[in-house]
Amino acid sequence: MQIRARFVPLFLAVLFLSAAAVHAGDGVQPTWTKKGGHWVATLTYETDLGPGSKLVVKRFNGDMSFTGSEKGNAVVTITFFSKERDREEAEQDFEASRPDVDLGSGEMNVVGVKRTLWRWSKEQNYELNAALPARFNIDAGTTGGEVLVEGISGEVSLATSGGDMIARTMKGEISLATSGGELKLEDLEGEISAATSGGDINCDGGKGNFSLVTSGGGVHLSGLEGDISAATSGGDIDANDLTGGSIELSTSGGELDISLVKVTESGEFTTSGGDVLLSRTEGTITASTSGGMIRTKGHSGDLTLTTSAGDIRVRDHTGSLEAGTGAGNIEASILASSGNNGKIDLSTGIGDITIQLPADFSAYLEAMVRNGFDDGAIESDFPLNIKKSKSGTVRASGEVNGGGVPVQLETGMGEIAIRKR
Repeated sequence: MQIRARFVPLFLAVLFLSAAAVHAGDGVQPTWTKKGGHWVATLTYETDLGPGSKLVVKRFNGDMSFTGSEKGNAVVTITFFSKERDREEAEQDFEASRPDVDLGSGEMNVVGVKRTLWRWSKEQNYELNAALPARFNIDAGTTGGEVLVEGISGEVSLATSGGDMIARTMKGEISLATSGGELKLEDLEGEISAATSGGDINCDGGKGNFSLVTSGGGVHLSGLEGDISAATSGGDIDANDLTGGSIELSTSGGELDISLVKVTESGEFTTSGGDVLLSRTEGTITASTSGGMIRTKGHSGDLTLTTSAGDIRVRDHTGSLEAGTGAGNIEASILASSGNNGKIDLSTGIGDITIQLPADFSAYLEAMVRNGFDDGAIESDFPLNIKKSKSGTVRASGEVNGGGVPVQLETGMGEIAIRKR
């Protein structure tokens, strides 16, 4: 026991001196200050890395921030916050956990130490702040901290295992990931990929191709232009003022609230367990829910709506319309438009259908109630030929204003009403 007691302090002393010797190789000595009774060490690296260079950070443990400016070179500051009040103990903790820094041609590498038990038994944390030229490349990861990046153009890849991430005013190929925090994105341009396992995604303003995924939060999108894909496994999606060739929004357990969205190719909006709300949308759009209601207002273009069990309400629609529900009512009001030369097809397994058409709307209309009680199962403000078969099926058909748009209405059990606006 006496041999072990003498050996441990000697071992730690040798280890401390060895670590100090290794880290002294980067030529930067820490500046020590005392804040709130605890010691703080600061390393400042004034580099000659100019625009287009690269900063690589691996295995860091703490918050990170990267800010672009008109500076001609990169300045990186690493700060160690000790919980020790004794200077000597703080220095030992610092040297044991100090990141390795290597400056090469066009690149700076910062590598944190492995989190072994003896090195990380005491509370302590690091912080990295990088002031960079506006055109710079970053590949950085932290095992436990928040990340801020702004004003950078280039290839940027950032990851954190336990914190929020903020990215704003950026251009280029951007990849962002957090395992346990929120993503806040503002004014991004380029190829954008962002994912979180446990938080919301807020993306405001940007242009390019966006791929956004969260496993446990909501998604808010506004002011975006480009191809957009956003998905969540456990939250709502709120999208406003989007324009793109292809826009795909999906949630497994929430609502979709979409307004002022224009697609030039196709839009697909799906939810497995919530309502779908569309307002002033434009283009070819498909929207579906497995267990909720669908409401639309002021859509222009081709629209396909599907719900397994819920009502569908369509207001002030211009364009082709296909709407179907397994069990629910359908209400649709159609506007007159020279561009409305597609078709209208409304169907429900169990429920009523009510459609409003302009008085001068030209259409060829067919309606059917498979299990009608009497001829009154179909009512029309337009002159139609209504018949009831022996099996109980009620049908109505006829040309409206000389014929034109095919309009098909069908319910398995319910009533159909065709009204003039």
